[in-house]
Order: sequence, then structure tokens, then C-alpha cells
Amino acid sequence: MYEHEIVATGGRGTLLAYRSDVWHRGTDFGRPDAARAVLVAGFRPAAAEWFSYDAFGRLGNSRVFAKFVEGKSPEDLALFGIPRPGHPYWNAATVDAMADKYPGLDVTPWRGDQSR
Repeated sequence: MYEHEIVATGGRGTLLAYRSDVWHRGTDFGRPDAARAVLVAGFRPAAAEWFSYDAFGRLGNSRVFAKFVEGKSPEDLALFGIPRPGHPYWNAATVDAMADKYPGLDVTPWRGDQSR
């Protein structure tokens, strides 16, 4: 990996922004009084409540979560970032995908007026 690395250096006050899928390593500073500050921040479209680090964004693909959603209401699942029925995210394709991913979940509330 080292032969393909791209070094990113900057002077005091430099901001380096990168995605979470970028492999990085900190290097030693040349001075014992030097410091590095790291701020971890996430961004998402305002209408995409389900984009998250915790809850549904991280747990949604687990078998444990698939079992957990069985019998839960839309209000219950909204606590984990799943959009409530009527949200613009839901259409026939997204509801069908939800039904396929979570076969024990009654997706009727998300269908609304949609037909299969």
C-alpha cells in the first residue's frame, strides 16, 4: 500500500477533508510540542433522516435487525431512522425492497395508496 500512497501535508491551520473510506495514517511530528486535532463529522441531505452512523444506517443489513423489525410499527422504526409512511422516499420500488429485505415486517403502512 505504501508504494501507492499520496502524501497530504499542510502548514499550521490546514484542513484536510476526506471520506471515511480513505485509508490514512498519522505520522510523527518533528516537534514534541506539536499536536493534531481531529473532528469527525457526517453530512447528509436534510430529507434523508436514515443516513446515519448509528441506528439504521449501520444496523440495517444485519440479521439481528431484520428479526428485530418484525411486528414493529412505523413509529417504532422511525426511532432508528426508517422514514415514516408518506415520506417522499417511499414508492412502489422502495417499499418492495423493504419487504424483500425484511420479510417479517408488515409494509402495508408504507404502501399507502400504492399497489404492488
